[in-house]
Amino acid sequence: MLSLRAVAICSNFAFISYGLAAGLYPVLILHIVLLPLNVVFLVRMTILLRKAKLAAATDLSPLWMQPELAPVVWTAPRWI
Repeated sequence: MLSLRAVAICSNFAFISYGLAAGLYPVLILHIVLLPLNVVFLVRMTILLRKAKLAAATDLSPLWMQPELAPVVWTAPRWI
């Protein structure tokens, strides 16, 4: 996904230059709007990937959750 987003950013630059050279303002405006969106999504994906790698490198033991897993006894409400 990161490489696809990088290709999208490169294509945004290519279409911006094409829109400027040919005077195609709808194409120019579209890719000027899409460029920051693609950059933001690329940065967010990179951050998420770093967090996922960090989480995979840590201890995956569920023992820290054991105190929270005490059995819950359900009682019927008084009106039943």
